[in-house]
Amino acid sequence: MDLQQDLKYLFCQWLEEEYNVKVQRGQRNAPTFYRALKSVRQCPYPIKHPNQLSDLKFIGDKLVKLMSSKLQEYCDENGYNFPVDEASSAKEKANQDAEIVNNGRKRKSAKKSDKDPTKKKRKRKYVPAKNTGGYAILLVLYVHDLERKGMTKAEIIRHAVPFCSSSFTSNPSTGQFYSAWNSVNTLIKNEYVLSRGRPVYYYLTEEGEEVAGILKKVDDESKQRTSLNSPHTDKSLNSSFDRSPQYATKDNYSYMNRNIQPSPTRSDIARSKFSSGNKCKYNGVDYDIWPSGSYEIFFVSDDREVRSREEPEFFAKGVRARGVNCKVRALSVGDGVWVAINKESGSWATLDFIFERKRLDDLAESIKDGRFREQKSRLDKTGLQRIMYLIEEQMSSDISRFSDAIQTSMSMAVTYSNFHLKRTKDSDDTVKLLAMIHKQVQSFYKGKSLVVLEPRNLKSQKQYKSVLEMFRGHFTSENSNMQVVYNFDTFQGVMSKSSMTTVAEMFVRLLMTTRGVSLDKAIEIQREFKTPKKLIEKYQETGISGNGLEDQQAIIKDKEMLIHNIFKDRIGVRKIGPALSKKLYEVWGK
Repeated sequence: MDLQQDLKYLFCQWLEEEYNVKVQRGQRNAPTFYRALKSVRQCPYPIKHPNQLSDLKFIGDKLVKLMSSKLQEYCDENGYNFPVDEASSAKEKANQDAEIVNNGRKRKSAKKSDKDPTKKKRKRKYVPAKNTGGYAILLVLYVHDLERKGMTKAEIIRHAVPFCSSSFTSNPSTGQFYSAWNSVNTLIKNEYVLSRGRPVYYYLTEEGEEVAGILKKVDDESKQRTSLNSPHTDKSLNSSFDRSPQYATKDNYSYMNRNIQPSPTRSDIARSKFSSGNKCKYNGVDYDIWPSGSYEIFFVSDDREVRSREEPEFFAKGVRARGVNCKVRALSVGDGVWVAINKESGSWATLDFIFERKRLDDLAESIKDGRFREQKSRLDKTGLQRIMYLIEEQMSSDISRFSDAIQTSMSMAVTYSNFHLKRTKDSDDTVKLLAMIHKQVQSFYKGKSLVVLEPRNLKSQKQYKSVLEMFRGHFTSENSNMQVVYNFDTFQGVMSKSSMTTVAEMFVRLLMTTRGVSLDKAIEIQREFKTPKKLIEKYQETGISGNGLEDQQAIIKDKEMLIHNIFKDRIGVRKIGPALSKKLYEVWGK
């Protein structure tokens, strides 16, 4: 006797029984059965075989196997025939046909292999193509990292442009989500490159150095042939475009037949790299000393800092018109920062001046949604001694109802956070102020040497700040003509939102993605539960004493009010209402 066409009611009954057993025993996987039960109930089409359950959400192989065994018992007890899965039967027949074809192919290949049993397929060694991202990265690490101390991503990209025909920066606005830099993952996978430390430094392995040496040798040979094939080319013109050595005689060309040796280009780089300062170490932290006059000061504007869509580089163009050396970069924190660029090595160092620009209406919105407090916290973690807030009084909406909150926030930024605050009339007035600050920065660093920190393995942003304070206490207290600063790449890497984020900070950010959860509320929830895992476990433990499906509504109600019941007696903005508590259950408790 055959079963009914739709077995959905049987599966719902068995899933409900399993769920009740799990709830009574207090097992943590009870919600799994509840979600599976809900998924089966909502299925719009008839279920004729247990294998169809695997197509539904929240049902895996174990549940399918469990339902199959229960259905087999049900059929045996009631004299039904176990249903046949038509889809699996068709698939099995197709597999059998494919197996017959494969067996024929195997017999043919076996005959061929009998002719040469010792021949084995060798794995082909990966060699990046010329002018690709991997090719450029290997060459840069081989040529510029002579002591194999590693290079940061920014340092590699700075030198890799001449070796690659693709861009090292992605452009999501045009659909280009990948760049030449993504090739570094292939190099790491093939064990040509290692990545270590915080901020991340990249190193050549022995195998990677061997491949890079071959690529360099081939590149030199290519340039050699080009120079030999064009004897009438003006040497002075070549030298201005190609800094690699030119070989014009056969005697010099013979060095290619010998083992790979460091080329003159690499030694030139070594001399230029170490002539700019003195490499030293203090308390296990690497640092470099840039003497006065060995660097230039530049203003760096964040590439996302725009006045309007029509004028994306308004601030950069404005300060350049006033004689300010300006560069545009994506900054990890702040809207603008001042840097020192070494004249010989081209390395960057972050100076002690940074600012955040806000229009009054934007300031009101950031206070409302908690961004203002989060930005202040991130600016304070930089350890820079002169942090400025530039408030433009120009606005595009009415903010009269936020006037008290704005005044309080600005006062706290000055008195509590020790920030400098300056109010400007509009964007043009901000440009004038930035040009004036730039002159003050130049005057401040005139005649001063820089101690540039280059730590290799920072554990947290807190350690980043403590190392900076330790060096300041050691150097600036004895010599007022020395300023301690961080390498720009280190500053960017450590201060980025995604780098060195603790579990607590990430938990707070995840909570704030729920509409209505402010920074204060998120911090209170994090203090109570510490980690996302503990919050989820608290939801799972709530209501486990309920018996049967009839108590489900009461259990769900308890879970929805869980956060509200814990925080209902908190003061002010830290209090969480029933509606928000229900939202949090939808995200974290289901």
